[in-house]
Amino acid sequence: MSHRESTPDTSNEDDVEDDPNQDEEKHTEPLIKIEILDRLPSPPQEEDDVPEDPSPEKLHQRKSKLVLKNVAKAAVNMSSEDRVRQYPKGTLHVDPVSRELVCTRCNVVLDHTRKGSIDKHLKAQMHVKNLRKKEGLKKEVVAEREEGEVPESTPGKISLYVSCETRVRQYPEGTLHVDPDTGDLMCSTCNVIMDHTRKGSIDKHLLAKSHIKNSAKPAAPKRNHSVLRVNTFQKYHAKRPKVKAEDDQPFERVIQASPKTSNSVSKAAIKVTPAERVAQYPAGMLHVEDDSTLFCSICNVSLDHTRKGSIDKHLRTQLHTEKHDRQQRLKEARERRQSAAVGEGFSRTTDARDGRNLALFRLVEAFTAAEIPLHKLDHPKLRDYLAENVSNLGALPSSARLRVGYLPKVREALRREKEQKMAALDETIDSVRIDSLTYLIHGEEQ
Repeated sequence: MSHRESTPDTSNEDDVEDDPNQDEEKHTEPLIKIEILDRLPSPPQEEDDVPEDPSPEKLHQRKSKLVLKNVAKAAVNMSSEDRVRQYPKGTLHVDPVSRELVCTRCNVVLDHTRKGSIDKHLKAQMHVKNLRKKEGLKKEVVAEREEGEVPESTPGKISLYVSCETRVRQYPEGTLHVDPDTGDLMCSTCNVIMDHTRKGSIDKHLLAKSHIKNSAKPAAPKRNHSVLRVNTFQKYHAKRPKVKAEDDQPFERVIQASPKTSNSVSKAAIKVTPAERVAQYPAGMLHVEDDSTLFCSICNVSLDHTRKGSIDKHLRTQLHTEKHDRQQRLKEARERRQSAAVGEGFSRTTDARDGRNLALFRLVEAFTAAEIPLHKLDHPKLRDYLAENVSNLGALPSSARLRVGYLPKVREALRREKEQKMAALDETIDSVRIDSLTYLIHGEEQ
């Protein structure tokens, strides 16, 4: 019976030697276990222990909490005024318009709900540089504050509560003034408008080269606001009005009118009626029709009663002047003819009697030319009207007396006038004679 020697089992060792990736299996072994554990089913839970599905509001709250872990908390209940009181006076201020927190030195808007960002800005290099610059200016210029001055901690911001008068008092006398017409703040030297809400811009203008150059010039005379200035917008302006002071009156305005040109336009007088415009001119020059339209009595054209300049311009035209002169010559000739007829037909006694005879002669002539019977003059209403409105008429005679005493003399005067016109036609050529004769015949009939 043979005995075998027991040999150790080296199969595992051979496996180890044959497998060179043994180290890698050691590392991957835990991973395999984890995968196996993940694949294992979870133990069943009881019905009471089953968690409910979270609502959308709870999910939003969880997310907001996670976000706020790495973000600085905002002081929502902190106002801008409370934040200003937490820092030294003059460091911060609240803008009066936008109600935002502003750094006084840098003039930048800050978030009043985050104190950390404010502290970070105050430690920044830009803020420190502006702070040193401000302190250096205070050491160089020490301005004395006058009574009524409003202190300003922010030169670049708008000072809405500072008036023009207050701004004038902040500077030496004669530097600034307020325009009485517009109420604007103006530089007395340069005569330019300044922004009274910005002190920095005023200081910048006073230090400019143009202002310093104008300051060296002699001061211009102050404007006299009691004088009314006339601006005609023409190449050659009228002279400035002079003011003559008297003992009784404080002042008197004397205005020299500008020369009349074709470009000058008269202003419309809306409150002037046509009847009032007629009364401003000589009798017989203008008349009113339909109580609203103004007419030229000589040219028979309508005029604008609201513009006196246009009326005067029409009266100066050549056409109107020629017609007016022609009517004046005819009127004078007719008066001479009537006076001659009255002088020959009636004996001369007194001037009053001659005037009455001339008035009655003209009355009979007018009725005859208009083909109105003389017995119409016996009506009481017409007699009263003529006695009140016709001068030198006196007591109106009856129609029978006028027919006997005045009508023959009127016919004789008209006959002589026609003879003179016919004699004038003999000196003209035939073509003109026919036209003139036609005019005389129809003219007398009309």
